[in-house]
Order: sequence, then C-alpha cells, then structure tokens
Amino acid sequence: PRVRRQRQMCKETARRVIRAAYYQLYNDLKPGYDFVFVARSRTPFVKSQKVYDAMKNHMESAGVLKK
Repeated sequence: PRVRRQRQMCKETARRVIRAAYYQLYNDLKPGYDFVFVARSRTPFVKSQKVYDAMKNHMESAGVLKK
C-alpha cells in the first residue's frame, strides 16, 4: 500500500510537470494535432521549465509550432 501510494504520487507529479510545460506552449501550436507524451522515470524530479525546453525543441523539429 505504501509503495503504491508513492508510485501514484510520482505519476501525478509527472502529469503535473508535463501539463504545465504543455500549457506554456499551447498558444504557439498549430491546430489539428494530437500529442502523446511519455514520462520517463526522472520526469517527476525535474522542473517544468526543463520539460518545456525539451518539448519546445521537439515541437520545432516536428514543425508543429506557429511561425
């Protein structure tokens, strides 16, 4: 039970970090795309700004950001 609670907290933290980074980019994205983000094991322990930077680099290389 205790390990399960810790795992759930890590999952929720990862979701929160990814969601915060995505919402910073939301207005710069072209419409009509669906995205799937996969959290790595270290995602709950990094700041959303670092995730935002990585996400922005990937979005630029994919060509889904507005000019």
